[in-house]
Amino acid sequence: MGWQFSFQGYISFDDNPKIKSFEDWKRELQADGKIFDEYGRELTFKEFVELVESKNAAPNNSYDYCMKDSTTRGYSMDNDWKDEAGFSFSNVEFS
Repeated sequence: MGWQFSFQGYISFDDNPKIKSFEDWKRELQADGKIFDEYGRELTFKEFVELVESKNAAPNNSYDYCMKDSTTRGYSMDNDWKDEAGFSFSNVEFS
């Protein structure tokens, strides 16, 4: 739908491991984990990385969208950030 991937980040004191970037997620997924898309299909690590990276140039970024509307809608962006590659992250529950 023209959106970049948005990631769950883990930066709290109790979070282990700390995940603050797409590079952190890649390290964790390569080390231990299976990857499934929203339809329940399993993806290889390579397929997942290619999919995420192909969407990085998409025109819509969740962080930018929320930041633009945060003052008018009254929500805080204290738990949201963009990593060095420009991917959106949030340290709060979302789906």
